[in-house]
Amino acid sequence: MPETLHGRALLGLVLALLVSACGRADPDPHPPNAPTADLERRYQQARDASHRGDYAVAYCILRELAEQYDDPRAAFLLGWMYHNGYGLAIDDEQAIAWWTKAARHGHADAWYALGQLMELDTKDKARKAKALDYYLEAARLGHEDAQQWLRHRLARLKPDPRLLDALQKEWRVFGPTRKIKARAANLRAKPSTKAKRLRTLPKGTPVVVIGALGRKWRKVGVPGTRLTGWVYAPLLD
Repeated sequence: MPETLHGRALLGLVLALLVSACGRADPDPHPPNAPTADLERRYQQARDASHRGDYAVAYCILRELAEQYDDPRAAFLLGWMYHNGYGLAIDDEQAIAWWTKAARHGHADAWYALGQLMELDTKDKARKAKALDYYLEAARLGHEDAQQWLRHRLARLKPDPRLLDALQKEWRVFGPTRKIKARAANLRAKPSTKAKRLRTLPKGTPVVVIGALGRKWRKVGVPGTRLTGWVYAPLLD
């Protein structure tokens, strides 16, 4: 019980100090009413403060930008501060709230961060299951790490049906494609010329490379289908 009370008191003190610091912070002589240049200047001030370890100042500026001007970059960095405990008590629920705010404004890194946090949640299975949805959102915005994550998961023996849906309907979320350069290439169930042929892919067919076995074989997904399989690597461009 004493430890709990002490922890609550400490958290309360941290929050009180931050609120106090925001009240004492030098007001911006040029409030960012609308001009992008002003918003950018304030955002850079927050980043500079964070880099030098002045987290109270960074927090105050970022919160102003996130709450008053819906700046997704500011909301993302606030989530990062809560997640890592930069000048704040670590609070992943607060991190989720700020990252969600940033994500709703199209911030790809926020979607990816939410995916990572959900994926690592070992207590809430429903939350963990949603990780893929967040990675998909990040990938739709061109986030390369999210696209790589999707490719790795698609390469599994029994990939999540949502990944197969994406391959069929929005295959660009998996990133760059390659094409069949030979007259035709066989898509096989295993990396062997003796393995079952799943389909013959004509020249020019785009594929998403999701795995490899040495230099000879590449595991691929076929856009517009729910098929994954192996192709002889020299037949790809």
